[in-house]
Amino acid sequence: MKIIIIGGGTSGWWTAGYLSKFGKDLDITVIESPTIPKIGVGESVLPQTTLFLSKLGMDEKVWMKDCEAVYKLGNMKQGWHRKDDKPFLFSFWWNYAENALGRSMSFRPGPSILWNHRNSARIGDYWLAMRNAGEKTNEDFVPDLSDSYALTQNMSKPFDQEGNPVLGNWAPYSYHINAFKAGEVVRDNCAIPNGVKNILADVVDVVEQDGKIVSIKLDDGKEHTADLWVDCSGFRRLLMSKLDLEVKRYEHIRTNSAVVAPFPYDDVTKELEPYTQSIARPYGWQFIVTLTGRAGSGYVFDRRLLDPEQAKKDLLSFWPGKTPAIEPRLITWDPSRLVKPWKNNVVCIGLSAFFMDPLEANGVYGIEYGVETLFRVLDKNNYVVNDYASELYSRTVGRQLDYMSEYITHHYMHTDRDDTEFWRYYKNLAKETNAEEKLWELYMSRDNPKHHLFPDAIWLSLAVYFDKFKDKEFTNLKPHMFEHVKNHIQFTRTHSEISASICKKVWE
Repeated sequence: MKIIIIGGGTSGWWTAGYLSKFGKDLDITVIESPTIPKIGVGESVLPQTTLFLSKLGMDEKVWMKDCEAVYKLGNMKQGWHRKDDKPFLFSFWWNYAENALGRSMSFRPGPSILWNHRNSARIGDYWLAMRNAGEKTNEDFVPDLSDSYALTQNMSKPFDQEGNPVLGNWAPYSYHINAFKAGEVVRDNCAIPNGVKNILADVVDVVEQDGKIVSIKLDDGKEHTADLWVDCSGFRRLLMSKLDLEVKRYEHIRTNSAVVAPFPYDDVTKELEPYTQSIARPYGWQFIVTLTGRAGSGYVFDRRLLDPEQAKKDLLSFWPGKTPAIEPRLITWDPSRLVKPWKNNVVCIGLSAFFMDPLEANGVYGIEYGVETLFRVLDKNNYVVNDYASELYSRTVGRQLDYMSEYITHHYMHTDRDDTEFWRYYKNLAKETNAEEKLWELYMSRDNPKHHLFPDAIWLSLAVYFDKFKDKEFTNLKPHMFEHVKNHIQFTRTHSEISASICKKVWE
């Protein structure tokens, strides 16, 4: 099968790398423009990226250096609930079921037994019961349940002085990466060594016939054909725009613009942090993502309510005394996805398939999920391009993207803020949609991390941050299990504190 990928960057080269490593008898070419700049907004990624790059055989210690990467242990959020609330760490933790809680705490099996709770409760259920009984406060939540809490407070890596992991072997951490370099790392260390060809040229003509792409012509005069085309050309949708597009818009996501810029450090030992910062602002939110040499920052906002020029001024005001390394640039989008990211003989991956909001690193994960799903569908369908393959792919990817939009919307809806029209919209939306009951349903149902990007632990983190579920009761809690839960909490706190004391600082 001959596959041509239009566009390099993270989406193009990650697609090429993965397919070249796991696909069968594939002839893969990446055609990328030598002049069009690559967009790199989402530099904070999820733990799934750890596993994705590991599958490609990428040595973490090598590629992290090339990508100016920093270990990420969570997302510190502030101002989403109330304008003046305290920072709250959304950490990576496992909502263990009872069958794990009854075992020795030295037995740490990771996610393999997390979702076996259909007939039993989870540690989060017991913790909520203790909070609602007055034994715990919301401030106890992260220190009680997250192994990495003390690491974040101590600005530590999740590895000890000898390089041994202190959080287990199931990757409960992620990274901040330089998104401009992430594609190049996979290109040079995986795709090209696996035989992927690279052409630097601009597409000057796309030939479509009967709803399919027949060929493309490049500015060097050469014409190319393929069995399957992968459109990684971003918002331009260079190939897919030639077909009859159907777009699903996420009307409840009001953010549609961002001004972004890198800011240099004055003192890396005080400014480089092992977590993302997501700070709610009057008309959206600000992100801060630290890399080894700089911090990336942006103001994500609704341009219907805030003028982009004012947004640039606001971003600079968030960094008093700092001058950005380059002038802030404006990026705009329509929160939406393609109804069919695979149509006929064209597959869209990355920005060409969707974009909703940079929150929670969904952009990079969407690339990974799209790539892995593409491989699974091709492999299952014996590398035949037909309606079955496109429908299966589009349905699977579309469902996951809808889950992501749901999680993003809940970040906004549970606010108590009413200081601007932006926040009043979401506060009213929560009332109209009975948001807290929906949040409860999501916590109770999204149990399997194999099926859901944001499993139950993450939904519970949202609920605790927004001070929800105070009237919820569990009928399946066992009195004797509370002692196991308390032992687990004590183990987690002690393990976290000891780990923080023996680990290197994140900048070392």
